Amino acid sequence: MKTVGIYQSGRLGQNSSDNSYSMAKIAEILSENCRVEIVHHEENLDAEAWQKWLGVNLSRVDFRYVPALEMEQGSANFRKSLREEADFGREISEPYEIFWGFGNCPPIFCHSKMGIYWTEFPSMSFDEFYGHDLPEWGQMGYLSRFFGVRRHRVSWRGRLASYQHILCPSRFTKQWCWRKWQVTPTVFPQVLRPGFTVGEKTHSIMTYGEFSAEKHERQEVLIGIFQDFYEQKIAKLGLDSEWKLIVAGTCGESEADMAFVEKLRRKAYGYPIEFLVNPGLETVQKLLGEATFFWSALGYESSEELYPERMDACGMRVLEAQAAGAIPMVYQAGAMPEVVRHAMNGLLWCTARELVDMFCAVLLENRLLPIIATGAVKNAEIYQDTAFRQNLRNRLRGMVEISDVPGTEEGEKSE
Repeated sequence: MKTVGIYQSGRLGQNSSDNSYSMAKIAEILSENCRVEIVHHEENLDAEAWQKWLGVNLSRVDFRYVPALEMEQGSANFRKSLREEADFGREISEPYEIFWGFGNCPPIFCHSKMGIYWTEFPSMSFDEFYGHDLPEWGQMGYLSRFFGVRRHRVSWRGRLASYQHILCPSRFTKQWCWRKWQVTPTVFPQVLRPGFTVGEKTHSIMTYGEFSAEKHERQEVLIGIFQDFYEQKIAKLGLDSEWKLIVAGTCGESEADMAFVEKLRRKAYGYPIEFLVNPGLETVQKLLGEATFFWSALGYESSEELYPERMDACGMRVLEAQAAGAIPMVYQAGAMPEVVRHAMNGLLWCTARELVDMFCAVLLENRLLPIIATGAVKNAEIYQDTAFRQNLRNRLRGMVEISDVPGTEEGEKSE
């Protein structure tokens, strides 16, 4: 039985990134025929609560805690830092025949026979990662910086070259992996979390994201667009006045995040706009199943060229909405054109005026709604568990046996 190590450099908690479910699902699938360990840096991780929150079965998976390595950016002691990086990678990856890393920073050194790395979006470039843009680096002498860059370049190339496969969820991310890391990954879509199904539709629009001014979800823009629709379009066009907007999302405990929520509430006062802060997964699934539309303004009015990290790089929330039969109306940036085919399984917009005009148009021509909604549900099926298993089987062909159905061990055949 082969040994597999799965490692995520970031948090595994309930506020972790969108790729946590895909990582956990890979661990669940591989544990059917391999000995799998999830390597993490959270000393007090509640593994049982984490897998319950994700809705996966990790009873066959072990968890291994390793203290994180604190990198000293801009350090002049190059040899020491490079040796520490290599030793840290060896400690984490060497015990496994297959090592699968997840993260948005450049990967650790891989000392496994087979290294795979999956990134949602490359958050740091070469200069940012090694602190070349810090004041401390600029204060060093010319020769120190010259030879430092050369040594860092060796470390950088060694990290990326130690993996046989680098994967990403979209062509958008693939483009930025080349621009930031000078690597060309293979597009490997994420898996859609189960439980998002079509319910009895109501006159509701839902937006779901994070309540944070720093995340550029732009809920205030969507509230303003809905207010414009409610004030000016309903009576003028003779549309149903029962429409409401549901603004849901996660919110941290910082004063800035909570103040941002209160600011949105004040802006929405007096309109049929509901707020749900930190709703449970079942609540989100139920509301999406009842919603006719899903709105997103992630990255709106931000330059994709200057701030690509503000865009949606994989579109999992949009796919969840599609699976629930909610027609996505999303800002045309990032990976959205890959997920949404305009007027076939959703609608793409570029300006606030375009969104409200498009919304009114589809309500007036309501025969299009079931057609687009059906296309949305069919598109989401591409990202379901069965398709994900097939993609994983193709990726690991010759290395690991992947069962056709959950729970089928190697050598067994599904009936």
